[in-house]
Amino acid sequence: MREPVPQGFILFQSLPVATIYYNPASAIALVVTMVNFIPMEQFKATFEKVYEAVEKHQLRQVIFDKRSLTIFHQPSMEWYYTEWKARLYNKQGVSMHGKILPKDEPFRQSVHNARKKILQNTPSAELQLLNITYYENYGELQ
Repeated sequence: MREPVPQGFILFQSLPVATIYYNPASAIALVVTMVNFIPMEQFKATFEKVYEAVEKHQLRQVIFDKRSLTIFHQPSMEWYYTEWKARLYNKQGVSMHGKILPKDEPFRQSVHNARKKILQNTPSAELQLLNITYYENYGELQ
């Protein structure tokens, strides 16, 4: 059963693969995946909508709830880090990111290994300045 979205979050947009919420009081965007795999073009389109939410509502943090995912896609993660997060930092000043990963240990290990590889192979300053926190559930966001 899916964990209810925390109180104070407002629907920004519901997409076929994810739902985007924002909390004006805490300046947080929350992206909740709805499927087990997101094809790269839909992944990019989803995060372009997240960028719009951040820009429109002057949000300062993005939480990505990936708990519905069962398939890890390395090219999407590389784009997410090297292009989308870099642009979000450079244009909107957002350096705080949160992740809620599935309980699946191989998926978690894939995420951690990929992140480490991306940070090693992409020496851009903005990626080194990102503050990324991992959460287990929404209760830890408070």
